[in-house]
Amino acid sequence: MLRKIIVALLATAISVGIASAAMAQDTGRYGSPFCGANAWVWAVTTPRMTIHDSPGSCVMAPSKTKDAFTVTSGGTGGFPNIASGYELGADSCPSKADQADGLCGLYPVQLGKEGEPHATVKAWMPAGYTGNIAYDDWYSPAVNRTGYSGRCAADLNDAYVEIMVWVAHPGDYPGRASDYTVRLDGRKWRVMTWETTTGCPRGEGWRLLIFEAPRVSTGTVVVHNLKLNVFSGYAIKRGWMTGGWYLDAIDVGAEMRTHGTGLAIENYTLTGDAK
Repeated sequence: MLRKIIVALLATAISVGIASAAMAQDTGRYGSPFCGANAWVWAVTTPRMTIHDSPGSCVMAPSKTKDAFTVTSGGTGGFPNIASGYELGADSCPSKADQADGLCGLYPVQLGKEGEPHATVKAWMPAGYTGNIAYDDWYSPAVNRTGYSGRCAADLNDAYVEIMVWVAHPGDYPGRASDYTVRLDGRKWRVMTWETTTGCPRGEGWRLLIFEAPRVSTGTVVVHNLKLNVFSGYAIKRGWMTGGWYLDAIDVGAEMRTHGTGLAIENYTLTGDAK
C-alpha cells in the first residue's frame, strides 16, 4: 500500500529540490536532545520524513529509522512535529537519489493525484499537559515550496488553508457559538473555522479549519488509519478550496500550551492506496 502512494506521488507531483541552505540543517543527533528554532533530523523511513523541534523546546529522536520523538524540555509553546512535505521551506526528502528510488512522497502534489493517505499515530501526553496532539496539513492554490511561511494573501481565495485534526486536546478547547459537529471517517468531529491575520502583513490573512475529536484526557492516545482526504474533501465541499489546489505538507505533532515536557509521538505511519 505504501509503495502505491509513493509511486502515485512520483508519477504526478512536480519535482522538488532538497532543503534550502538558508534553513536549519540536519543536526544528525539521535538518542540525545536537539534544540533550536526549526532544528531537525532526518527520519530515514519510507516515506522519508523530518523530525522537528520548535522555538523554546528540545526534542529527542530515538533513532534514524523511526518516526518518533520525545519532548525533553521546554514543553511550553511551539509545535514539535514529524513532517512529510515542506516545513518552512525545507523538503522532507533527503536527496534526489531517494526521490528517484521512490522513497519519498513528492510535494507539492495536486489534489486528486496525491493518492489516499492514511495516518496512524500513538502518542503520550504527561499529567497536567494542556494543548493538543494533531495532524497539521497545508494546502495552497498554486505550486508553492515555502511551507506555511507563504500562507498569507490579501484575497483569502489566494491564501493557504491549514487543516488541523486534533486527535486529543486536554485543556485546549477554544469553543465558539458558531461551531458544529460532523461525522467523517466513522468518527465525530467538532468543526471550527477561522479567518485570521496572525503572522500576516497588514491587510492579509489566511484560513484555518480545525476538526476536533472528543478526547480531552491525558495519557496514551492511539488513532488508527485516519483517512486524511476526508478532511480536505470536506473543505472543498464547503468552498474553502477547490480540487485544483495543492497539498504541500502532512505533519503530526503537538501544539503545546503547558507541561509538555515528556510528551511523545511514540509511533507514526503514513500510508495509502493510489487512486
